[in-house]
Amino acid sequence: MLRLVSIIATAIGLGLARPEVPQQTEPYRVTLDLVSIYATIRDVDDRLVPDLSKDDFTVKDNGRKQTLSVFSNAPQPISAVILLDSSFSMTEQKEMVREAAMEFVKRMQDGDHARIGRFGENIRLEPDAFTADRDELASIVNADVKTLGGSPIWMAIDRSITALLKAGGRRVIVLFTDGENNPQAGQLTSLKDVIWRARVDDVMVYTIAFYGEGGSWRLGRNPVFSGGGRSLDAEHALKQLAEQTGGAYLEMKALRDLSNAFTRVSEELHRQYWLGFKPATLDNEMHDVEVSVKRPKVSVQARKNYFAMKPRPGR
Repeated sequence: MLRLVSIIATAIGLGLARPEVPQQTEPYRVTLDLVSIYATIRDVDDRLVPDLSKDDFTVKDNGRKQTLSVFSNAPQPISAVILLDSSFSMTEQKEMVREAAMEFVKRMQDGDHARIGRFGENIRLEPDAFTADRDELASIVNADVKTLGGSPIWMAIDRSITALLKAGGRRVIVLFTDGENNPQAGQLTSLKDVIWRARVDDVMVYTIAFYGEGGSWRLGRNPVFSGGGRSLDAEHALKQLAEQTGGAYLEMKALRDLSNAFTRVSEELHRQYWLGFKPATLDNEMHDVEVSVKRPKVSVQARKNYFAMKPRPGR
């Protein structure tokens, strides 16, 4: 029993039960021993629901009901990239963005690790490795950073996913931006690319968007506008990224609400249900996953799929 508990504990926070990630440049893939799902349950008043039992959940893999071999509502450690828009349009909002990011750092729990990412003229991730040192992260957040260039959102997420491959714990990106993807010449990463990578490498993405009171969505090739200068193309892209990876999309109409958004994300990540099942087949295909609960009038937020990779020869 103690050996079993130890084995399961090593899988905490990972979308798949996997050994320690080696240092390498290619995307990391493993045989599926366990499919992990982190589910957020909220009631009609948008409050987290913490008291569900294992029997309240139903999980289906490609339409077939699965037997849960893991169930927990205890906080699980995370490795997070806090990814902040540092493009030119954020010049007057830098201080509020720093204060909001600090709310996330202050709420890190034992076992959590993070890096701070910024994107604009350049894409930077600091420090060089994931750290649990809140003082070090606070120093990076509070550093004076020049706001220059456009918003290479998809490339910044792609680099964050690569960084997370070497991290332990549950992999999370918390993105804040006031614009749609606006890369420099030669930066060809697409939304489709990053959604695929996030699915296969099991990275949960939260997207926080600001479009009011001085913020505006930048013009895309085919923008569709609603009030406030907001591009529905950009909104749809950020929603799709969050929903497909098990995260959430939040809109900020005023930057004074930004700290509350980061606080909400932190609280949610530490109060999710961990559900795990052993896959019946490994067919190198993307499998659809459906999570439902017996309790009425609640919403379920969880990943939509996983990649059932066959074992590699010699592994």
